[in-house]
Amino acid sequence: AIQQGRLLGSNLQRLVAGQPLQAFRYADKGAMATIGRNHAVADIKLFGREWHLTGFLAWLAWDKAYQSFAVVLVVCLLGDVVDGALARLLHATSAVGAQLDSIADSLLFFITIAGTLVFHPGDVRAHAVAFALVPAAWLAENCAALIRYGRLSSFHTYLSRAAGVAMGLFVAVLFLHRMDARLLHAAVALVLLATTEEFVLLWMLPEWTADVRGLYWVRRVSRGDRGRKFHGTAAGPPP
Repeated sequence: AIQQGRLLGSNLQRLVAGQPLQAFRYADKGAMATIGRNHAVADIKLFGREWHLTGFLAWLAWDKAYQSFAVVLVVCLLGDVVDGALARLLHATSAVGAQLDSIADSLLFFITIAGTLVFHPGDVRAHAVAFALVPAAWLAENCAALIRYGRLSSFHTYLSRAAGVAMGLFVAVLFLHRMDARLLHAAVALVLLATTEEFVLLWMLPEWTADVRGLYWVRRVSRGDRGRKFHGTAAGPPP
C-alpha cells in the first residue's frame, strides 16, 4: 500500500505535466515482526538472497524505527557539513582534526550504507551499479592511501566536499521523500570525479597532506606560481 501510494503521487504529477505514467512494480522487501524494543526478527530480500536478522538490527529495520533513523541520519549529515564549514571559517583546523574528521566521515558512510540496505533494498536492487560504485570508489581510494601513507587520506578537496554534499542531499531525499534516480546519478558522477582527483593527488604528493583544496591549487604551488614550492606536510598546503 505504501509503494502504491508513492507511485500514485508520482503518477499524478506526471499526469499534470503530460508525461507518460509508470506501471506499478511491487518490491518485496521481505517479512518483519517485532515484540518490543530491540526484539524483532526480519527476513530481508537483497541481492538475490534472503537475509535473516534478529535483535537490534531487525528492530531497526522495523517500520516504526524508519522515521527515527531517517531524522538522526539527516541531522548527522547536516552536522558533518556545518562542522567542516565552521572549522574552516574559524581557522580551527589541524592535522589531528583532519584525521579525526576522516574517521568520522567513514563511520557515517558505513552507517548510511547499512541504513540504505536495510530500509531501501528495492531501490538498491533497481540501481545496483550506481549504489555499488560509491563504496567501491571509497574503498579503492582509501586502500591506496593506506598503502601510500599508512593512514586514511584527508585531502578534503573542494570536489570531494561537493560530492559529499550531493550524496548527503540524495540520502536526505531518499529517506525523507522518495528515490530520485537523477539525483543519485549526479551524486555518483561527482563521487567518481572526486575519487579520480584524489588518486592523482596520491600520485603527486609524496607525503600525507591534510586539507588540500584540489589538484589545481597543488599544481599552481608546485610550479612556483607563488614563489614557493609545495611540500606535503601534516599541516596541509601553504596558505
